[in-house]
Amino acid sequence: MFYSRKIRRYWYQWTRHSIGSVWMLHRVTNELSQLESQRRYVVTPKKLEELIEKYLSMGYEFVSMKEVAQRMCGKNPAKFIAITLDDGYEDTYTEAYPIFQKYNIPFCVYISEGPITGEVCPEQLKGFKMLTAEMIKELAKSPLCTIGSHTKSHAALDSLSDAEQEAEVKHCKEWLERIIERSVVDFAYPYGKTNGRSEMIVSKIGIERAVLAGGGDVLNHTPRLKWYIPRVVVTNSFE
Repeated sequence: MFYSRKIRRYWYQWTRHSIGSVWMLHRVTNELSQLESQRRYVVTPKKLEELIEKYLSMGYEFVSMKEVAQRMCGKNPAKFIAITLDDGYEDTYTEAYPIFQKYNIPFCVYISEGPITGEVCPEQLKGFKMLTAEMIKELAKSPLCTIGSHTKSHAALDSLSDAEQEAEVKHCKEWLERIIERSVVDFAYPYGKTNGRSEMIVSKIGIERAVLAGGGDVLNHTPRLKWYIPRVVVTNSFE
């Protein structure tokens, strides 16, 4: 039994390799956060442009999250980058969006409902300017942008019951669908927190792919992990 597990582990290592990365951003701004713990989640517009230019020059393709899920099946060997932004900060629209337009870069925004409606807001998001419904509508009109759900209250799903998880995901999904007038099938787990039932719950609601808050590069031939797509955190020191 021991040798069987060892052989499977080595086989996995031999047959799996990095095919690209999903970048996780939060704020794109020149402003310094008042909360020291949040400063590592800030990328300046200049840094974002530098990274895009660098990876384009290295031959990377910038792709949508739908394309990431397809490439996890191993059907395209080209190296890729996908850009995602969490929470729904106003600078996604005012600072990041013009850069993506300039370079024709696809991107996905995972939006949490509560901080925008003002109904509920976690401590780390208080005091920040968030997207408005009109900004979300404008972003959704762009063929570059994918709108994704990020729960109603930015809750860590691993601490919730099945019913609570479903309510958090479904409420935000339906709220966004009313705004953009089309289906929302992308999702990001707040804090990357999940439990053994989260995949079943989000897929039941109609989510087709979901991302974590870390985990490294995306590997080839891993289609079963499309509800646990790993990401890498992009900071001002990212290379």
